[in-house]
Amino acid sequence: MKWGMAFGFAKRNLHANRLLEIPFVLSIGIMFLLFNIMVSLLSNQYVLTRHADLPSVIQFGVVIIAIFTFIFVMYANGFLIKRRNKEFALYGILGLEKKHIRKILF
Repeated sequence: MKWGMAFGFAKRNLHANRLLEIPFVLSIGIMFLLFNIMVSLLSNQYVLTRHADLPSVIQFGVVIIAIFTFIFVMYANGFLIKRRNKEFALYGILGLEKKHIRKILF
């Protein structure tokens, strides 16, 4: 399979699944943005010198957000993969090999 054909499949799949892909990408982006904001607050000099207990509270918040982000990403990714399993099965029926399906995915 040529790259142009794989690119066409991938483009068509993104367009067909845009109602699922756009909220997925936005929500994952917001989760990682929130995590990075908390980590940057943890390393901010003003926050470190403001109160003695504030860094430990923020560190606890970072751990909670990291756990929540991990669970959310795994759940959302599993949801999308389950939705696309029928599509992968159809590609297999049409005669695409696994290496061609990988090329479409990545």
